[in-house]
Amino acid sequence: GKTLLTVEHDMGVVFGLADRIAVLVYGEVIAFDTPEAVRANDRVKEAYLGSVLAQNQAAEAGV
Repeated sequence: GKTLLTVEHDMGVVFGLADRIAVLVYGEVIAFDTPEAVRANDRVKEAYLGSVLAQNQAAEAGV
């Protein structure tokens, strides 16, 4: 097998290229898994979409 280390912020590229993904926040690995598992990971969602998710949930709740 071969390993390729890529640093990329375009998640479409990452999900299309990788078999395994490491997600870091301030140098700490918060997830290392398949693209599907990373996409569903609550820590990843909170770290990168936390405020957006909270705003959307509040809007849906009519807050």
